[in-house]
Amino acid sequence: MLEMVKVILKVLARGLPEHWGCSPNVFDELTINPSAPLRLLHYAPQPVKHDNQFGVGDHTDFGNVSVLLQEEDTEGLEVFYPPTETWVPVPVKEHSYVINMGDMMQKWTAGYYRSARHRVVNHNVRPRYSAPFFLNGNLDLKCRALDGSGVETVIGEHIRQRLMETIGGEAGRKLGL
Repeated sequence: MLEMVKVILKVLARGLPEHWGCSPNVFDELTINPSAPLRLLHYAPQPVKHDNQFGVGDHTDFGNVSVLLQEEDTEGLEVFYPPTETWVPVPVKEHSYVINMGDMMQKWTAGYYRSARHRVVNHNVRPRYSAPFFLNGNLDLKCRALDGSGVETVIGEHIRQRLMETIGGEAGRKLGL
């Protein structure tokens, strides 16, 4: 999975504005000793539709790039579309992945690549399975927005801060955050 993400990072680097002067290797340091968890997720069936029942609530991913493999015929992932303020279902396609930008990539690219706000609803009569891979990156890496704006951010500190915002309180302290 990491090798595939390295290719994705090269594509993202080539898509940056030319006047930023970024090398095609600008994201290479992310993949040196990276934090890159893979999760195996199960969502119980929810055959009765309730508007406030979610498998995973509204959120953005903390890191740089997320790659999601979904089981065929089990829709449920939705992405928020700001212009219309609506949730749009993400189709599940055979032999394909969903690629999301995370909060750190948005920060690093000064918003050029935006973190995708998303959620999971499982209005299916059978369980839903997915396998997301999160490239947070090298947690010791210091980065500044590639357009020259912003302040320097250490990836590990950014991830920790986002975890505290999300988990916080007693649960966060128990996890050593």
